[in-house]
Amino acid sequence: MRKTAGLTVLVLIIYVQTATLFSQIDPFRSPSQPVDPFAAPSGSNANNPFAEGDPLKPKEREDALEPSDYVDVLPVEKKRAIVVIEGEKGKGTGFISKIKGVLFVVTNIHVIKDNDNLKFMTMDGDTLNPTHVFAAKGYDIALIKIENQYRNNYFDFVSDVFSTISTGDKVLVVGNSMGDGTILQTKGEIISIGPKLIEHDAPTFTGNSGSPIIETVTWKVVGVDTLSRKRDILEWYNQYSKDQKGSQIKNDIRLFGYRLDTIDDWERITFHALRNQHEDIEEVTIESLSVLSAVYGSDWHYQKSDTVSRVINQYLRKTSDESLSHSDREYQKKIARSALYNHLMSMKFRAETNRPKSYHLMKDDYDELINFIEVIMNDVGKMYKSESSVDPFETR
Repeated sequence: MRKTAGLTVLVLIIYVQTATLFSQIDPFRSPSQPVDPFAAPSGSNANNPFAEGDPLKPKEREDALEPSDYVDVLPVEKKRAIVVIEGEKGKGTGFISKIKGVLFVVTNIHVIKDNDNLKFMTMDGDTLNPTHVFAAKGYDIALIKIENQYRNNYFDFVSDVFSTISTGDKVLVVGNSMGDGTILQTKGEIISIGPKLIEHDAPTFTGNSGSPIIETVTWKVVGVDTLSRKRDILEWYNQYSKDQKGSQIKNDIRLFGYRLDTIDDWERITFHALRNQHEDIEEVTIESLSVLSAVYGSDWHYQKSDTVSRVINQYLRKTSDESLSHSDREYQKKIARSALYNHLMSMKFRAETNRPKSYHLMKDDYDELINFIEVIMNDVGKMYKSESSVDPFETR
């Protein structure tokens, strides 16, 4: 009996030792204390590399619940109708609108008139292919018919701004501000309404040309953002009125857009012809400014014109001889002045010849250019008739 009891105690001791041994090497049981000093800590964060205290753990934004200064209120389906316009010489904005059942990209003529390789892309990345282009007569507005006429995302425009929109109505201007390729939304109000223009106060920048001015109840377009004007209020009575409490002129900078509902007359144009007309006006302007520079020594350098440079260089070469008599020097002046005057006459004739063949909006540019040339011709003509010994080219 005592022997049996001793055997039982021995078996119990062996069992306890064996159990302890297996508990230490059992791969399915966690040790009570980690043996490996480099082992990950136990607990709920044992397998989390971004556990609290980890330097790589992303920090929560303290201002996550604060409202943002940035505006994003335009519905998604309308965002898909905003168009970024990019060319080699500039960037702007457009938007897709359905007009009399046809889908067009609406923008400003000045956005497209001197731009090569124009690209039209919607906010969601679709590239639009233009088929026909139309320009409004008397408005800086272009309609570009697109190839895909089955798009579901477009803007309607207010059919009667005068009776529908009032001063103080909220508007949203959406566009490619600063031409950086992203779309910003700015809030504002209608300031005033005219037969062709509407004025607003939503901040706009270069690149916003062609942006839709949208009323925020029905998301319809009331106008196309077009121009900014700085009004210098120099007269004392204008300044006095502006400073009064009831003045409706609040700022020197005023922002305008063209209405679409009052445009009745359109003309078919092409990108190529529009660009050629713009380049013709630019070339004549450069030639005229070069004459002005040669005569008055302005910052605009006459060497931008080959013709004017040739006239001036010939004059300087022939008058470089210090022994040249006074009468001979005056004679060379008259030759140079006559050459410049004749060059201006040829530029005026070129502008007057091309003006009737230009598009309606470009005619205004030609008119301004012709008037500018006439002013310069008047001054150069006076110098030509003058007997003064003052050298008009001495600054060069």
